Amino acid sequence: MRAPRNLPFLLKVYVIAGSVVLVTLALYYNHILVRRMHVQAESTTRLFSMFLAIELRDVQDLERQEFIRDVRHSINLPFVITDSNGRPMFWNRIGVEDIDELRRLVDFDPDEPSDPVLGRVLETARNFDRVNEPITIETEEASFVIHYGPSELASELAAAPYIQLAVFFIYLLFGFLGFRMLTISEQRSIWVGMAKEAAHQLGTPLSSIMGWISLMREEIDRSGATEKLTGAIDEAAEDVERLGRISARFSKIGSLPRLELQELVPIIEETIDYFERRRPSLKIHSTITLEVDELPLIRCSRDLLGW
Repeated sequence: MRAPRNLPFLLKVYVIAGSVVLVTLALYYNHILVRRMHVQAESTTRLFSMFLAIELRDVQDLERQEFIRDVRHSINLPFVITDSNGRPMFWNRIGVEDIDELRRLVDFDPDEPSDPVLGRVLETARNFDRVNEPITIETEEASFVIHYGPSELASELAAAPYIQLAVFFIYLLFGFLGFRMLTISEQRSIWVGMAKEAAHQLGTPLSSIMGWISLMREEIDRSGATEKLTGAIDEAAEDVERLGRISARFSKIGSLPRLELQELVPIIEETIDYFERRRPSLKIHSTITLEVDELPLIRCSRDLLGW
């Protein structure tokens, strides 16, 4: 069974569309979890508040105080309980230490807070009210207001969509870069293959031309020729030799060059000679002068460095 010609494009569409669908489903499911956590937190807070309203009637009982303290710390929910006058009575997981002095709580004035600790508790309660509607608990003996904020788990779930989006965009970025590198690699492979094929195709006619030049030189040595013809044959031999070097360069594309100790001056002189002979046709109105001292041998590829 033959694969479709547009298979790479179909794979890209499959990956991108599949990622979008998966992230959308994950975000929707996470939204449902956050909503359920919010409802559960509100229900737990209301039940706990009703429990406190009942137990606070006998708050002087030491065993009841210890029991209320244990229940409070077992609930993973930040909240502040105030009385009908707005004075903080209990709080949990808001980063403020507990106060055991009942007189300090009773004497606190919410309108003119002079106690810095209770002032922080009251400010936290007001911040909670901006997020969640406070719950009022009415009993025969007293009235209490529960100010509660999001639990740690709810906060983490609320941040989860943004984390998922960030991961999704990073995934898309790396996927795009990966596809781009793959495309560039394929193009390079094509160019390398074409270069090696061109070098291979040039090799046969160049060898034939060199053979014909050798025959012409032998014929000139036997029968003689004009200086102009001899110079033309020498020039053609140099051009064919240069084409051979170019063919060798193309055949080495994509391969590691073989480095050998070489003298640098002859390579520079060949380059200067190449431009000097073409200077009139290139309309270059300048001269090139080479002045070098003795140079050490360098490890290089002679053909590539000359190129």
